[in-house]
Amino acid sequence: DPAQGTPGLSLDGAHAGCRVDAHSFDAQDNAGAGWTVPGRTGGTDGALVVTLPGSLHMGPQALSVCQGATISVHLATST
Repeated sequence: DPAQGTPGLSLDGAHAGCRVDAHSFDAQDNAGAGWTVPGRTGGTDGALVVTLPGSLHMGPQALSVCQGATISVHLATST
């Protein structure tokens, strides 16, 4: 979701010198099937763990300060 970060990514505060544009994310769609997140039950929101191997990349232009950074990928949802 590019509205939540640039370009849909954000870095932890401890790595402020690392530029987010040195990273990229390859969108995946589960072979066109998407994923279904369970609905809310009582007071507990539904959750789904999704593993997206090989989808996050650090480019060669990334500075050494990027090592060990926690990168958040902001995923968009649709109904």
